[in-house]
Amino acid sequence: MALKVGVIGSSQHAQRHALGYKADSRVEVLGIAAHTNLDRARKVGEEVGAEMVTLNYRDLLDSPQIEAVSIVTPTYLHAKMAIEAAEAGKHVLCEKPMAITANDCDEMVAAAKKAGVLLAVGFNYRFQSPFQRMKDLLEKKEIGRMVQAFVLRLHPNPYPFEQPWRTKRSTMGGFILSMDCHDIDMLRWLMGDIKSIKAEMKRLVYNEIDYEDNGWLIFNFENGAIGALGSSMSCHMNIYEYVILGTTGTLKAHPYEKTVTLNNGKEERKESLREEIHSVHREVSLFIDSIERGKIVEPLASGEDGKTANYVVESAYKSMQTGLTIRL
Repeated sequence: MALKVGVIGSSQHAQRHALGYKADSRVEVLGIAAHTNLDRARKVGEEVGAEMVTLNYRDLLDSPQIEAVSIVTPTYLHAKMAIEAAEAGKHVLCEKPMAITANDCDEMVAAAKKAGVLLAVGFNYRFQSPFQRMKDLLEKKEIGRMVQAFVLRLHPNPYPFEQPWRTKRSTMGGFILSMDCHDIDMLRWLMGDIKSIKAEMKRLVYNEIDYEDNGWLIFNFENGAIGALGSSMSCHMNIYEYVILGTTGTLKAHPYEKTVTLNNGKEERKESLREEIHSVHREVSLFIDSIERGKIVEPLASGEDGKTANYVVESAYKSMQTGLTIRL
């Protein structure tokens, strides 16, 4: 019998979740709940054959047939919806960032544990081919012991400011949380846990927002390596690059171009990769695997992974405010 799921949200990303579920033969998409746009939800519902399309997400949570939900709504709604979903006995795949505050994340994790349901977080970059290839090469010790990681992520403003929730840190979480949580999670996945952080972040360009639009984060990892993440939403081109230095080689990736370059000290080899299946589709499929096995199956990110990203970001804000390096 097919596992019945619902998707809360009707954005393009919510549509990806719904189509990912539809592509999995183990799943039936029973309901779509719009955040605000019912017409858009109806279109998504038609694409996936959903029986229920509604403006009230509680309709999905109250359905005894629905066993799991994806939450793909504005960030400030994640905690409330995820906690209510857990209390209703639904497994939850919550989009990133997990919530506005780390305390919200703790409450989400506690609610899922109490209800005996799974809570996963949508760090879909873990399923993209350049990052998976980097992970494979690092685990094979192709560059020896990791020494340093450098991430540069500069691009034009990705946010529609006509949506008021996108302009406030209280509803979006800020640029570093909203966008760079991907890279914080990825650095943890590739390099290991973060020991401490030093941050410089400022709003330098956009008067429409009350959060940072440019920043640098400096990391110390538990394994002794160091790292840096430079980020901007005011660049006039897209620049996205990962570089990891090891004792016997260097690894570089350009995620947008889907290339990974390895220099092992003897030769340099560049690989061009493809995405046969969208990363979100792979993510939701592993979410279903996890439900079947009764535990989060890696590389799907857990609620603990999600809340750790929030703790790192909150530590970055403490560092910015105090000028100190903050130990996690």
